[in-house]
Amino acid sequence: FFKRSIEFLSAFVLLCHVPVCAFNLLLFIFYRYSPQVLYEPCTQDVVTFLVVFTCSQNYIRNPYLIAKLVEVVFVTNPTVQPRTQKFYEMMENHPLATKQLVPALMKFYTDVEHTGATSEFYDKFTIRYHISTIFKSLWQNVAHQGTFMEEFNSGKQFVRYINMLINDTTYLLDESLDSLKRIHEVQEEMKNKERWDSLPR
Repeated sequence: FFKRSIEFLSAFVLLCHVPVCAFNLLLFIFYRYSPQVLYEPCTQDVVTFLVVFTCSQNYIRNPYLIAKLVEVVFVTNPTVQPRTQKFYEMMENHPLATKQLVPALMKFYTDVEHTGATSEFYDKFTIRYHISTIFKSLWQNVAHQGTFMEEFNSGKQFVRYINMLINDTTYLLDESLDSLKRIHEVQEEMKNKERWDSLPR
């Protein structure tokens, strides 16, 4: 087990020169492999790496690279992957995270509105879902509650965040109602079996 952890740490150090590879390696470990390999001396280094780059997004200019980083934080959430609870607790209790994680994620929540990609409109919903799940867990932590309240009072990112949240909710509600209408129309057509069977597949 120790040998496996050393091999992971060596690979991670090399991949840190290409961040997207490091993030993909972590996603592979959390999703497919064994998160327990991180519960070794290298754990704190990985936690620091994730927290620093998530809270200091000026180091990464590519929004999709930041989104990949947010996804790594998302999959460590115990509600998503229960086996990573210890790792997630180390991350959310990191001194930098308690002060900077909430404002950084709020900022990225609003910045992802325009990424420059042709698929930005659809990509943002996945990214924002990840951030919302992280926020839900962070709210359970008293230290992070204080940071949420500071953002609420200062209004630096909070107003834009709430505005985007309301816009997304309105859009998704409209889409849901339209989908329900189409489902109802199909159900009505299915009542006429002959007509339904004659429709092209």
